[in-house]
Amino acid sequence: MRTSFISSLSIAASARTNFTSLQQQLARATSEVVTGRHADIGTTLGAQSGRLVFLRNDFDGLEGMRTGNSLAVARLDQTQVALQNVSDTANELLRSTLALPGSDHAVALLQDQASAALTAFASAMNSSDGRSYLFGGINTTAKPLADIETTPMQAVDAAFAAAFGLPATDPQSSPLVENISPAAMESFLNGAFADLFSEASWKANWSSASDAAQQSRISGSRTIATSASANDTGLRKLAEAYTMLSRLGAGELRSDTRKVLVDHAASTLNGALSDLAGLQARLGVAQQEIKVANDRLSLQLDIVANRIIAQERVDPAEKKVEIDTLSTQIEMSYSLTSKIMNLSILNYR
Repeated sequence: MRTSFISSLSIAASARTNFTSLQQQLARATSEVVTGRHADIGTTLGAQSGRLVFLRNDFDGLEGMRTGNSLAVARLDQTQVALQNVSDTANELLRSTLALPGSDHAVALLQDQASAALTAFASAMNSSDGRSYLFGGINTTAKPLADIETTPMQAVDAAFAAAFGLPATDPQSSPLVENISPAAMESFLNGAFADLFSEASWKANWSSASDAAQQSRISGSRTIATSASANDTGLRKLAEAYTMLSRLGAGELRSDTRKVLVDHAASTLNGALSDLAGLQARLGVAQQEIKVANDRLSLQLDIVANRIIAQERVDPAEKKVEIDTLSTQIEMSYSLTSKIMNLSILNYR
């Protein structure tokens, strides 16, 4: 027969071990009541944990897509504001062009207005949202337009001087400009000058933007263009009209030749504004598509979130009972441990 050694110390140690376990359970239960979810998902769900991981990955993917849509919307909104400003400036210049009186003073004012419009246009094309250039297409790190007074105007001045035998330096101010006939001006505007704003010349002298627009995946199955390019036809036409009025010596031309220039500029502005409206409409369609996609994403996120909550959440009433039970057990453990530690053979006779 074998006997085991029993003492009040071993009994007290056993009680303390049980007390520690109860404290840990109480802390976990309290945490679950506060957070509303299981403290140890893996232990609680077991084999179902894999499904929860899948749901959380799905939720993160949808949330990331919605965040990307927010960035795309912000970029489109800023682009639309810039285009509207450009459009407003072009409309004002068109009105001034159509209402131009014949006085030299009025012509000088029109030239100044066109020059200011060209400067504002370049500024708008080089606008940024703080992360990328709005009109760079997929080339978002380089300024879309070159400095107007460098290569772009140098090419214009050289073509104007070569076409009419004018001085290479400041040809538009030469007295010889007055000798340009209406037919010669018409031929120049439709020929050498128009070539300066062809797609190839524009990219060579004016623009470093990409034709390709930035693409955004707005839903699981839909990717759309969410940016504009300074190479758009309407924008090139605007630059052409502004340059025509500000850089081809309108103030020095004889009246009949000036009329050819102004009429051609008005026609170009009309075409530019029509193309610009088309560009704004395309961006508006993209904005609407993102709005619809975000509405669907919100519904999907709600569904996935509810599934996650259904697996992770705890029953508050059940946890309240568990906490009360654990608290009672801890109090009993305190009391029992205290009594055991006071046991002594000296107390017995």
